Amino acid sequence: MTTPIFTATVPPGVTPYQRVGLNFVGQFTGDLYVDRVQIGSHAYDFQGGGTNHWETAPPFTLDNRPGVGMDGERALHVSVTPTSGTQIWMPLPEDVEAGTPITLHVYADGPGTSNLTDSLAAALRDGQSLDKPVVVDESGMVTCQAEQGRSLETAASRATKLDAKLNAFFATGGSGYLVWTWDPRSDCAYNFTSGDPLEAVLAAHAASLRSNRPDAF
Repeated sequence: MTTPIFTATVPPGVTPYQRVGLNFVGQFTGDLYVDRVQIGSHAYDFQGGGTNHWETAPPFTLDNRPGVGMDGERALHVSVTPTSGTQIWMPLPEDVEAGTPITLHVYADGPGTSNLTDSLAAALRDGQSLDKPVVVDESGMVTCQAEQGRSLETAASRATKLDAKLNAFFATGGSGYLVWTWDPRSDCAYNFTSGDPLEAVLAAHAASLRSNRPDAF
């Protein structure tokens, strides 16, 4: 199983905040497990046997499974059927403020067991076994307008989410990541421009890789 740790912070926005969750985009079929969610001082480990107020919408379903957590105990099980994108979420505690750190562990069944042979997880596993680099050559998020029923992203929330993606990718062996696309004239749609917070995120990852992962260049 792959075991990426996602990290983020609660972005600025209208308060009180309504909910926090995960977006799943693209064609995927299989089983995911969410474990050890930490939102500031609030911890969710699913050891009580329930879903801890997490919700989803069809075609996803949620339940609590024993023996699949990081410590061999319980975790939230997400059953995924082919979809162009949906979410799992929970109400955000009222005392959570902008800047509150969020961490969670997400597991996916390994390649060859749940139709993951064409997934990023499979590519990372194959890259490690073959000692070959894995590069994401096009990734991005839309701002200024909501696309296909997704939540509206601001420049700040886009930067936070792509930062989490980059953290998970490089932590599991990724070598290069191209974000689409820098444009001197526009900060909307997939474009980002001078002064966008995404620039600081990309600069920080580049500096970290130059110091710790010279093989990534």
